[in-house]
Amino acid sequence: MAPQNKEQLDQKKHERKAQIMRAAIKVFAENGIKLTKISMIAKEAKVSHGSSIITLLLKMRYCMQV
Repeated sequence: MAPQNKEQLDQKKHERKAQIMRAAIKVFAENGIKLTKISMIAKEAKVSHGSSIITLLLKMRYCMQV
């Protein structure tokens, strides 16, 4: 596999964040915010637990500012 350029890496990063956000919305809708665990979102998004935590915290911070 050839190395990816910066644009490809940025696109992949953006897609991963969007994937996690879609999973979070789905899991929150199914379970409510209080009962939702980060591990549930990670499983739904098919990403590692650490990856989902970072993205989710960034998005939560953004939502609180709106």
